[in-house]
Amino acid sequence: MRHRLTLTLLTLVALLLSLVVIFEPGRERPPAEIALTPLDVSRIERLTIRRPGAPALELERRADHWWLTAPWPSPVPALAYRIESTLGLLTTRREHSQGIADLDLAQFELDAPLLELEAGGEHLLFGNTHPIKRERHVRRADELHRIADFHFAAIDVDATEWVATAPIPPDVSPTRIDLPGRVLQLERPAADDADAAGPAVVWVGPQGEGELPAGEVANAWREARAWRIEDLKDLEPPTEAGGEAGAHSATSPNEVDASRADTTGGVPGQGALDPLAAAREPGRGALDPAGIRIGWNGGHIDFRIIRREPELILARDDVGLAWVFVGPDMQRLLGLAAVDDQGAAAAGGAAEAETSPEETQGP
Repeated sequence: MRHRLTLTLLTLVALLLSLVVIFEPGRERPPAEIALTPLDVSRIERLTIRRPGAPALELERRADHWWLTAPWPSPVPALAYRIESTLGLLTTRREHSQGIADLDLAQFELDAPLLELEAGGEHLLFGNTHPIKRERHVRRADELHRIADFHFAAIDVDATEWVATAPIPPDVSPTRIDLPGRVLQLERPAADDADAAGPAVVWVGPQGEGELPAGEVANAWREARAWRIEDLKDLEPPTEAGGEAGAHSATSPNEVDASRADTTGGVPGQGALDPLAAAREPGRGALDPAGIRIGWNGGHIDFRIIRREPELILARDDVGLAWVFVGPDMQRLLGLAAVDDQGAAAAGGAAEAETSPEETQGP
């Protein structure tokens, strides 16, 4: 027992002595963390990322959001997580630094960099990782640095993984959603209109059986996030069984707009956007020529429904990308109740009918 007490006291004395040495007055303290670049990321307005064998990514800050201005023909919103990772990389701590004058850059795969990043006048080249430490080699000007590898892994991804998963652009307030054969109005009537006190979100026309209330559909579009983004040219071609539907897919965007012309006013339902709805649902893998338009004051975007099962795939032909949805969003974005919702509603109706006073037997 006495031996253990002695060992404990000796340990405490050694600890106190080490603390005195560490905090000894006049002793030089460890250097502060040094950032990879001196940039103020709040002032950065543009980013360019290049990877071998892939088109360059160009990103631009517009107001409070970042947009991909290349490689697609029209700007698309960027995924916030990727932007945060990129800006964090620019100010991350450099774990080791040295000049490159006497180095063989090929040893670090910097003779043919794996990725290049340009931001705020800085040009960073990324090579391989340290053979022991999980740190990435980065060349900045005439210096070689090492940084934590997870920063690089977050941005070394395909272009489609930079696209925001929300189907509606940020800061957009839709006023109208054209679904296959139906129209959702999200704009209040004029103040002098007799129906000005009515709801802000309504179906233009009656709500059909199995269709969600207008407010639920509007919320579904506001909250929807795609499971992934696909390049249209990488999607599988339609199957032979869906040949008839595939033939419709050749419709040009102008022809699609023309088919929608009479949905902007007049009697709802004219110029239905789903020409197959009256016949049959297209089979899996077949192209569905139905269309969706999200409109707001001053603009709109159009989606073409490529597939409804086993995933809902909405394509934007203007940028050559497709948003892929799974789960409840597959039905709700089309204004339809999910199978489970329909089953629950049917079960609830049956239970209500069983307990209805009209059906109750008297004593």
